[in-house]
Amino acid sequence: VEWGGELISTEHTVLRNLVHQLNLELIDVGKNTAGEEEVYLIGDDLYNEHDLADEWVGGIYELMKRAQQDAPWQPFYNAYTEQHLYYDTITAQEWLEQSGYPSSHWVHKLLMSDLLAEYGRIDDNSALNLIYLLGWTPRNAGGIPLAGTDERFRVKSGNDSVIHAMADQFGHDRIRTGKKLVAVSGDYAGPYQLTFEDGSIDSCEKLVLAVPYHLIRTIDIDPRIWSGFSAAKRLSILNMQPADNGKLQLEFSSRSYARTRSINGRDVEMSAVTYSGPDSYISTWEGDVKNPSEKGIIVNYTGGYWGENLGDAVPGTGTPYHGVANPADVQRLLGEFDSIWPGISSEYTGKALVSNWWQNPWSQGAFISPVVGTMTSFWGAQLEAEGNIFFAGEACDAEYWSYMNGAIASGERAARDIAQSV
Repeated sequence: VEWGGELISTEHTVLRNLVHQLNLELIDVGKNTAGEEEVYLIGDDLYNEHDLADEWVGGIYELMKRAQQDAPWQPFYNAYTEQHLYYDTITAQEWLEQSGYPSSHWVHKLLMSDLLAEYGRIDDNSALNLIYLLGWTPRNAGGIPLAGTDERFRVKSGNDSVIHAMADQFGHDRIRTGKKLVAVSGDYAGPYQLTFEDGSIDSCEKLVLAVPYHLIRTIDIDPRIWSGFSAAKRLSILNMQPADNGKLQLEFSSRSYARTRSINGRDVEMSAVTYSGPDSYISTWEGDVKNPSEKGIIVNYTGGYWGENLGDAVPGTGTPYHGVANPADVQRLLGEFDSIWPGISSEYTGKALVSNWWQNPWSQGAFISPVVGTMTSFWGAQLEAEGNIFFAGEACDAEYWSYMNGAIASGERAARDIAQSV
């Protein structure tokens, strides 16, 4: 299993190319095996893909496609239309309600969970977030995948092996860890003096800030540098919001979640892929699909209230934010799982992990996420260099922000920009 970023999509070519260059192996996991379906637990009611398909054609699909054509991907603070501004300043909830899907409708609740899974926000998603999540899904797809992308691959040896393989090539003696940046001083165009929490100081002619973008505001930036930043850049640093997603991962003695169950008059070949309403567990899938073990792992990708309130890990099992899951969280989750797969709690092996990125002090969130008004006020400024300061990380790619692929792409862009500026 993965503590953090797990699934890699077909279109994530920058990351996939890097994996190949590093002689690592991608495995095709596909979240569902052939013929198995997703199910949705909304309140006390279960729905299936056929129910979603009935709402998709003649309803949700036309709504999303029309809006996506009216407000094409992707607006920036200095490049947007009146339609972009409209969809950016109305919440996804308000837009759905105005479009015939009131908050009481099961599809409204499902789409709010979908937003929470993909953006880590619920109350302050703009309509653009939902439009850009589902606007490209084909008419004949029935709304699947809700993730908006195929999430097909992972690195066989673990996604962190990409980082370790890069470090091996670069040279571990050239990398210093355990250093928290607390201040940057100097003139706007440099050189820059870097002060670290341990009191050490370093200097550079050119600087790449690749910390989580929303944590840049915790760094003391010299007024001479700060005043040189564009207004949009300052807004982006002060107002960029993090997602509150986290994970619970539970082991079961068998893969009995792959079973047949009648849902709304249809026999459904179930899998581990499910969604809940926004006030519940949010989403699940199977971890390590290709493992030959008879045991199975259900990954619960949560957010919202539960993302921000995951219990601490059991003391002595890791850190307070990554370790053996709190028993109270496990029992709550097993109760919800029994509503989907009756009796599955009896197959729980007692092994569970929590990954709480919200409480992790080095991330304070899972990734960045645009909220209402973001895209037409400062979005895009996070990509822009200022003086001889360059910005990289998952937030700083125009196409694949919030993904591992975006982190790699932004690093490559920063490297090119530095090389061209010499």
